[in-house]
Parts: sequence; C-alpha cells; structure tokens
Amino acid sequence: MFKISRKTDYAVVFLTLLAQNRGQGFVSLTELSNQFNIPYRFLSKIATNLHHLGIVRAKEGVDGGYELACDPREVTFADILRATEGDLEMMRCLSKHESCSIRTICPSRVVWVEIQMKVNEIIDGYTLQDILDQRLHSGKRFTLQQEPRDAHNLQPSR
Repeated sequence: MFKISRKTDYAVVFLTLLAQNRGQGFVSLTELSNQFNIPYRFLSKIATNLHHLGIVRAKEGVDGGYELACDPREVTFADILRATEGDLEMMRCLSKHESCSIRTICPSRVVWVEIQMKVNEIIDGYTLQDILDQRLHSGKRFTLQQEPRDAHNLQPSR
C-alpha cells in the first residue's frame, strides 16, 4: 500500500504552522514538539532537512527557532514529499536510479507511467497556501499553546 510516512505528516504540520505565523518571528521547535507531542529529535531532523533545502530558515539563540523561508505559494506538496520521502517514484521501473529487467517488455509499465504522471501533477499543484486557505476558510488555525496535545488528535483552535 502506498502510504505517506509520519515524517511527511509532521513536516506538513510544521510547515503549515510556520506559514500561518509568517512575519511574526521564529517558532521554537521545543514549543512545537511539546504542543503536538512530536518527539523533539524527530522534529529537529525534519526541520534540519527542510533548512538544508532552503524551505525554512533557522536562527539559534533565545529568540531562535524556524521560520518559512519563502512564500507559502512556492512550497508544493511535491517539495515536501521529496524532502521527507526522497524519490517519488511509485514503482522501481519508474526510477532513474534503479533498473528493472523487464522494463522494455513490461505490459503494465505504460499504466504505471501514466499513474505516476497524474500523481506528480496533483502534488505539484497543491501548495502550503492551499492548506492555509482551507484552514482560514474553515475558521480553524493551529495556535501555539502551553499544554501539549496529542499529535494524532489535533484540535485546532477557532
């Protein structure tokens, strides 16, 4: 089963919160980790990877943390998936880095190529801004608060 990892799920939550708080300063990983019950080291690895790719900016020190490095309209779901999952090929035969012994005669490869193209088109078409627009439309926003919450039962504030 094709499944998005928890790493990607947490990255989307992290980036959504940064996008929502854009222009309001850096957001502390400790606060995020506590609030959303995400292990700090796990969240730190996600943030570091996103920082190396230029999606977020980092600042050390008392007022440090992370902030979104670009406009939310510029960060696609494909960017997030590539940052957290690596290559997005659904099948080994679609990868540029792997080979398949029946690639040239495979009867289903054409179908997999088409499916992969449609998936790529969809994930390239959605951005962080789309999440923000949906959240604003629904009246729900993530807010930083003192009490930790279970990351699987997020109760966004209104």
